[in-house]
Amino acid sequence: MTARSFEFKLIVIFVTFLSRKIIRVNPRIYSQAAVFKRCVMAFAVNLGKGVFLPQCKEPAFSKSIMRIKPPEVAVVPIFDFGTGAMLPVPRVGENVAKNAILAKSKNGAAWVVSPVSGKLRRIERVEHPVVGSVLCAFINIKDNIPALEVRGHNPSSMTSAGIIQAARMACIFDESDGLPLFYKLQKAKRDRVMMTVADGIDDSPYVSSSLKIISEYGVDCADGLGFILKALDGGKAVLAAYDPGDLDMDKVLNTFGFVDVIRVSGGYPAWPRFAEQHCHEKYLRVGVQALRALSLAVRTGEPQTETVITVSGDCIENPCNVVVPTGTTVRHILEQVELKKPLKYVILGDTMRGVLCPNLDVPVFPGIRAITAVSQVERPVEKKCINCGRCVDICPHNLFPSEAVRMYENGESANPAMYGGDRCDACGACTAVCPSGIDVTEIMLGEKGFGY
Repeated sequence: MTARSFEFKLIVIFVTFLSRKIIRVNPRIYSQAAVFKRCVMAFAVNLGKGVFLPQCKEPAFSKSIMRIKPPEVAVVPIFDFGTGAMLPVPRVGENVAKNAILAKSKNGAAWVVSPVSGKLRRIERVEHPVVGSVLCAFINIKDNIPALEVRGHNPSSMTSAGIIQAARMACIFDESDGLPLFYKLQKAKRDRVMMTVADGIDDSPYVSSSLKIISEYGVDCADGLGFILKALDGGKAVLAAYDPGDLDMDKVLNTFGFVDVIRVSGGYPAWPRFAEQHCHEKYLRVGVQALRALSLAVRTGEPQTETVITVSGDCIENPCNVVVPTGTTVRHILEQVELKKPLKYVILGDTMRGVLCPNLDVPVFPGIRAITAVSQVERPVEKKCINCGRCVDICPHNLFPSEAVRMYENGESANPAMYGGDRCDACGACTAVCPSGIDVTEIMLGEKGFGY
C-alpha cells in the first residue's frame, strides 16, 4: 500500500469511527472556505509544489498559548466509535467529576471521560457541522467539585500493551485525523510499522497550533514519541514541521532532542508531498497534541480533556492559540478573544479545508485545530472550464478533476469513482487554482448536479 493510499484509508476510518454510519462533511462547506482563500489573498502556484499561500500565523504564533476562562456550560460530545449506543454513567441532575467516566458502551469496549466537573443537566443530540448529528452531554461546570484523582505509571516498566492501554484509558484522539490513538497503535503494531511521523505540518495560512505545541511542549511531545516507539517495538521516528519562512524555526524545534527533524516548506497541501518524498515504507502519522497527551497519560495518568486551537481571522481582535476543555462552544471561545468586526463567517479549521459553522453553540474537540472568523466571502463569477489542466497538476492524489468538471458541464451522470472522486480528501487546491472560478472540489465529491 502506498503512503497516499494509506493516508486516504485513515481518513475513511476516521469518519467511520465518529459515528455508526459514515458522515461525509458537506463539501460545499469545504469549497466555500477554499473560495474565501482564493478571493481575498493573492497566491502563487507551482504545479509541482502546490499552492503558495501568504502565511498569516502572526501575531498568534508569537503569543504564549492562552488558557481562557472556562465556560459556564460544557457541551461534551459522546462519540460511540461504532460500538452501539453509549449509556451515560451519571444520571441527569447528578454531579460528575473531571476525569470520571461520563458514558460507556453496553459492552464496555468504549467510554467517554468527562473533561470538566459539574452537574449533568441534560443529554441531547446536536447537529455539528464537522461530524453531523452527535449525542452531547450538557454539564454545568462547578469549580467546587474536585477532579477524580488519577495515577501515573512507571515508564521504565511499561510494556507495549501497557502503553496502548494507557492511550485507550486516557481517551486520546489524534488531531491529525480524529482517530482514537489506541486504535492507530494497535493497527500499526499488527502491520509492523517501522516509521512514526510526528505531524507538525501547519501548512494552512492561519493555523499555528501544532507549531505552538512543539515550541512550548516539545519535551512532552518527544517523550510521547518515545513511548510510541516502545509500543511498536522500535523503528524510526521523524518530526515533520512546516516552515512558513518567517519564523525562527531553530527556536521552535530545539526541544525535540533525539528525533530527526524534517522541515517541510513549499505550497499547500504539504503533507502528501512530504509523504511521497520521505515515507517509503509503512508509517504511522501522529499529531503532536496526541503525542503530548500520551506522555501525560503514561507519566501522570491524566486523560485527554483539553485541546489547543488557533483563533484568528480578520474579525479577531486578539489572534492567539488557546487551550480549552473539550466541549467548550465556539461562541464562548470567540467571546473570550474579542472581536473587532461583526462576524459573518466562522470556519472550523483553516480557510482551505475548514467547515463553515453557522451555529456557534457547537462544541470543539480534538481534531478541530482552528477557528477562523472572517467578515466577508466573495465568490468569483463562475465560467466554463478552459481545459488548462491546473486542477489535475495540482491534485496531491493524482486524481482527474478536469474530467469531473467536463462531465458536470455536459450534464452527464457519473459515479465519483469514475474520476477519482471517491479518493478526494477535499483539500480545496483544485478550486483555489481554477482560473474559471469553478468550485471543482464540490464537483469532485459529486455534490453538484450529478444524478446518481
